[in-house]
Amino acid sequence: MNELIFALLLILSGALFVVIFPAFFRHGARLFHHFVTSTPKVFYKQLSALCADVFSCLLDPAYPENRYLYERRIHIQKSKCLEVLLNLKKARNDTQYKKQFDSIMACSQLRWRLSDYTALQVCHLEMKSLDQALQRVFSAMYKRTSPDLLRESIDYLISQIERLEENYHHVLTVTSKEPVVFLYFIYQLRQFCDQFELRGSDDD
Repeated sequence: MNELIFALLLILSGALFVVIFPAFFRHGARLFHHFVTSTPKVFYKQLSALCADVFSCLLDPAYPENRYLYERRIHIQKSKCLEVLLNLKKARNDTQYKKQFDSIMACSQLRWRLSDYTALQVCHLEMKSLDQALQRVFSAMYKRTSPDLLRESIDYLISQIERLEENYHHVLTVTSKEPVVFLYFIYQLRQFCDQFELRGSDDD
């Protein structure tokens, strides 16, 4: 009799384990996923990838003829950024990251506002330098370099914005059909720099 009770208890405990353990496992997996996607390091890596895809539209002459391919890449990276932002909001209640994301998305509107993409040819070098400067800032953030190196990367980005602004005043205002869209692009880049706060140990 005791053996029968023991066997029944063993079967019952096994059944409970089979039913309950997967639920705990799924919950633990969700918590782990939330943890690894709710850090500033992950955010800046994703924002870096999104920004690279945005600038590929502005730098690659093939973009106008292959919009779907480029836009799909941007959509994928944008969705990943939004997921990280959602987790950051839950974990930190910090709007700084959302503002930086919004500035990059505002800059990305340049690809839609231009009707004549030949205008990008006269500022190709400036755009390429801006792309590299932004990647330098993102790299400094997710690698958690010293505040001095981060400040240096932001100052370099500002200098490249000024290069484009100089081109705007001397070239784009004459050659572009829609020079004002470049002015808005420059404004949003400056907004991005203004929103940057040097963070120390908070950026874990």
